[in-house]
Amino acid sequence: MDRKTKFVKFCLWAGIILDGINVFLYLFPNIMLNSIGLSEETLTPVAIYLLFHAGIFMLAWTILLIWTLQKPVQRRFILLLTVLITVGMEASAIYLITVESIAKIQIIPLLILPVIVGSLFTAGYFVAGGIENNQRAI
Repeated sequence: MDRKTKFVKFCLWAGIILDGINVFLYLFPNIMLNSIGLSEETLTPVAIYLLFHAGIFMLAWTILLIWTLQKPVQRRFILLLTVLITVGMEASAIYLITVESIAKIQIIPLLILPVIVGSLFTAGYFVAGGIENNQRAI
């Protein structure tokens, strides 16, 4: 396996690990609230319902990334779709700041991680595209 393929797989593994953590946090919302400094009073039945849905979708996406790991170059479009998700997560974090429901210092990881992961997956997408172009040229 060449260096570029290893990089693309590294990108996917980073997403799998972070998504796995998010699945855990969404399915156990008390832990998530404590980690970002929100009180348990914000955990309404509707919030729990939405977090459970988010957890199930995140679990499905994690499985999709594992599937992509099997053929990372051929399935590189999943990397690009994941960037769209990171943009949505960034927008959600910015929304929390605008409604002032969370201290800005506690939101920093929620602002930084999507940018890092989105950048990583964008790079992985282009690297995988370069690998495919090289394979076609041969």
